[in-house]
Amino acid sequence: MNQQITHCSLTDTDQETMIIDLERELLGYSQLQGQQNGQQNKPTNEVEFRSLILNHAEIAVQSAISKNHERNLPISSIVVAKSIKSEAEKKIALIQSLIQKDEHLLRPVLERVTKLMPDKKNRFVGTAVNFAIGIISAAEGVFAYDSLRATSFPKITALVTATGIMVAIAVTTHIGSRFIRKAKTVKQKVGRYFLVLIPAVIGFFALATIRSNAYNTIAELNFKLNNTPTLTHTSQPLVICIISFIIFLTGLVLAVKFYKTYEQRKQEQAYDQACSERDEIQQRIAANKQQIEMIEKETNIKVEEALARYELAVATENRLQVIGRQAVEVYISHNLRHRTDQQYPAFFANLPTLKYKLFFDNLKKN
Repeated sequence: MNQQITHCSLTDTDQETMIIDLERELLGYSQLQGQQNGQQNKPTNEVEFRSLILNHAEIAVQSAISKNHERNLPISSIVVAKSIKSEAEKKIALIQSLIQKDEHLLRPVLERVTKLMPDKKNRFVGTAVNFAIGIISAAEGVFAYDSLRATSFPKITALVTATGIMVAIAVTTHIGSRFIRKAKTVKQKVGRYFLVLIPAVIGFFALATIRSNAYNTIAELNFKLNNTPTLTHTSQPLVICIISFIIFLTGLVLAVKFYKTYEQRKQEQAYDQACSERDEIQQRIAANKQQIEMIEKETNIKVEEALARYELAVATENRLQVIGRQAVEVYISHNLRHRTDQQYPAFFANLPTLKYKLFFDNLKKN
């Protein structure tokens, strides 16, 4: 009759020890009491049966049930779980209101982004043109530096001068392109081209002269070092000037063609600002959604812990009732084994229900 008792996976060490001690003491008492009463052919009626074992089992088990109630207040576990969920719901509601507010702000920003979005092709070409102008300016600066160094300019002086030339070409290209683009008629445009190109030609010719002299000096030294009798080829300033001028003119024409008006630049600035606002709002929304997920995850863990405590207490209460039932069964088994009258009392077949105050069952009914 002695049955295996199922233990809950979540256990309290002290409480588990108390239950094991109760089980051992109560079953031992039932075994001894059943044997002694059986030798006396007792009990003879249900009242005597209750006084010999049932009352003792009920008192012992009820005491353990009361201690289980004190250790694991059923209401506190459920209240804690509800409180945790309620607090989490308040936090989530507040965060969701922030998300809704940001989503409300995001809609007009997205409309602005769509409305202000510049033509990607023109923007790419404009960036490429600016990059090309920068390369051209840098190349002219490098060539100027080499030429100045070849004409015995000090290194720092040559570097500063070459940097100035590089910046001057870049600035002239940008300012000149804007100046030409503002022309209202073809004649004005042609005239403005001349106004920009004439100073450029003079400057390029001066640079070409310096380069030509430098190249010729280097070439003459090479010819002398190689014992060549005559210098057959020399660099002409005009050729170098034409090459530089054509490169500059190409950059200038491209800059004029893809010149960004004041309105276009303002539109791109407004577009970049709108994109920045969009990204900021979207990041806030994503962060708040992530925070909600974290709150929900933490809440589920805490609620599960509180409910697990409640489930452990319910399982313990049920387990204690099983121990009480087992104690009675052990008593009957040993009683029948040692009776000399060979009787099987009718009240052994229909065992009365042991009466306990079950806190958790009452809670579930309520």
